[in-house]
Amino acid sequence: MKFEEALKAMRFGSKAKLPSWGGYWYWSPEKETIIMHTKGGQEMDIRETQSVVYTLQNILSDEWILADEVNCPQLGGEATFSFGEAIKYLKRGMKVARNSCLIGL
Repeated sequence: MKFEEALKAMRFGSKAKLPSWGGYWYWSPEKETIIMHTKGGQEMDIRETQSVVYTLQNILSDEWILADEVNCPQLGGEATFSFGEAIKYLKRGMKVARNSCLIGL
């Protein structure tokens, strides 16, 4: 989904993420901002991002999904992504690997 839809969902209490993320983003009604819950368990106001370009690139993505206990490591799940997304991450210089549990399915 596009970020506009993800933001609407966050405003209604959902958590959202990109497929490869270990963490998620959510809306804080008290602070009236997005809180970034990192893969390491830290929380940061989006306005405090250390990498504005990276954050904006994420916002412009149309691959947003709702975060839950199946697809988000910080909620007890596992982050996965498609082969096409793996190619994109490889082109960016990131390391990717197949999930050995899925081989042979």
